[in-house]
Amino acid sequence: PFTYRCPGGESFADLVRRLHYVALRVERSKSPVLVLSHLMPLRTLCAYFQGMKVPVSPDLVELPEHSILELRPGSHGWTSQLIQVTPPQTDLHSRFPHVR
Repeated sequence: PFTYRCPGGESFADLVRRLHYVALRVERSKSPVLVLSHLMPLRTLCAYFQGMKVPVSPDLVELPEHSILELRPGSHGWTSQLIQVTPPQTDLHSRFPHVR
């Protein structure tokens, strides 16, 4: 599964290689960094900063929808805090009455 690639897609190994540079940049940053992404890259980065083994970790990192994970460097690794965000309720029918 680590190296399996769907036709036209990327494997998890490809993703890890692509994120390696991102993780190094975040570690070296002296100011806050905001990372917006799809779930799998975020889980992979979180696993890295929490010291998990990357090839098996993304399924172990829970990131609920509509949440922000704050990671802070500390003297013994990274600490994390999960912040739940409630998305605004929208009435799509009133905004798009022509769509049924």
